[in-house]
Amino acid sequence: MDEFGKFKRKSINSLKDIKVLNFPIHATQKRLDTIFNDLDAKEYKLNLIKIWQELDFAPKIKEILKKAEEKIINLKENITTSDKICALHIRAGDAIFLNEFQRQIIRPNIFARALNFTLAIEIINKELKNNNAIIVFSDDLSLLECFKNELPTLLDLNQTQKKKLFFSIDFCDEKDYAYKALYENALMSWSDKIYYTKTSGYANLAVLTGKYKEDIGIYEYFSNEEQYEIIQKYLDQINVHSFHKSFVCFHGFRLAKILKKPLEEIKFWLKKAHFYNPNNDAFHLLWIEILFKEKQIKEANEYIANLLIQRESAFLETLFCDNTRYYYDFMFDYFLKYAKKGFENIDYIASVIALNLGCKELFEFYFKDIKGKFKTPFDFGKNLGAEFLMKNHLSYKLGEAMVKNSFALKTLLKNPLDLLIIYLQFKKDKFKHIRSLSSYKDHEKALKFVKVHPYYKIGYALIKAQKTWYKGGYFIFIKELKKNAKEYKEERKKLKRNL
Repeated sequence: MDEFGKFKRKSINSLKDIKVLNFPIHATQKRLDTIFNDLDAKEYKLNLIKIWQELDFAPKIKEILKKAEEKIINLKENITTSDKICALHIRAGDAIFLNEFQRQIIRPNIFARALNFTLAIEIINKELKNNNAIIVFSDDLSLLECFKNELPTLLDLNQTQKKKLFFSIDFCDEKDYAYKALYENALMSWSDKIYYTKTSGYANLAVLTGKYKEDIGIYEYFSNEEQYEIIQKYLDQINVHSFHKSFVCFHGFRLAKILKKPLEEIKFWLKKAHFYNPNNDAFHLLWIEILFKEKQIKEANEYIANLLIQRESAFLETLFCDNTRYYYDFMFDYFLKYAKKGFENIDYIASVIALNLGCKELFEFYFKDIKGKFKTPFDFGKNLGAEFLMKNHLSYKLGEAMVKNSFALKTLLKNPLDLLIIYLQFKKDKFKHIRSLSSYKDHEKALKFVKVHPYYKIGYALIKAQKTWYKGGYFIFIKELKKNAKEYKEERKKLKRNL
């Protein structure tokens, strides 16, 4: 079990003082220089390489590691005009092909784990044009075959460039998959430069072994604007698996939103992602979110009606996916907001949400008028939702409104009215849950995330100020605001340093 989240942006010396859950071993796939705030990246990499060299492996493994090192030396001798041998790792696997991860595609840990294949093509093109050799690695062997067959024509490579483009599938005749994976990793480790996705544990092993090399996180290497252009340039130019194309189209959708492209353009990418993978209910949820944002409530209600007929179980399982938190809880707000407004299908989903959050009174409120038309909703029994419920605490809601209203004079002026509306709505709120928040499986994560969030701190400080206004509570509140703002800026600086 990876316990290293609690060490984020702390000194490595804190390892000495914090009790281990899984005694006696701390284990993580992540690089320690991205976790602790006092590790120098270069020193860390050099030390890991040294430690790896000192390990006494079994003879078969020693043989494989030596064979890989010799292969790279041999390649360098035969490509005399090349400045460097680059390695490019295209992480695919579960994040692209498993339904469990497809439906979690909105998580950065998923969409930044696998590599958008169009970026890989651009890197190959760039390195070959710079007269470097490049070896392409991937856990998706069919993708490598596709690249091998189609890229020379697509990129219009000359004979010299073709001789500098290599694929890992041509280098190893090992039948044992573990040995094959180790050999390919060792090949990467002896390259001069590695392009990879930073969350790939496999690629990070190659970064931290072999020899000291330049390592480049691909999603950080290209700007959002460049990524968007590259997607458009290569998406339809190569015959890869449709799940790869769906994954790339989701990146197009995500980037179009970040870059504030017209709504029709944003919709285009979402439709295309769905076209390539029609069984991923994440795309249905994101489409419903667009309808809600456009206030097309009737259309959303009808869209949900079709989903309940065709794929109710899969759709609801996606809405409540995973066992540690609800990744689509941002959708809960929309369903609860538009429930009890004459849209039965929205009422039904709202009742399912209330039931699964453990809010019995709220469930009965939403379900009582539609009992005759819908069966009793399914309780997934995941015992989650502490984070969502805590985000509906008065402190969080008030802080969120104050921060969001602070960016423009127009919204700043209406801030007092918004705060009053939030308070009055809170008084009428039916978020009464039959079990204590501490009984929810995500309670610890919710405490860590929500209670230290600037929204929660600011809202809590405001409530305290109101209760003690006669003792100068609002003067204390202003001091608290300044303190929170300073802490937030320092946290952002530390985060940027560690990226």
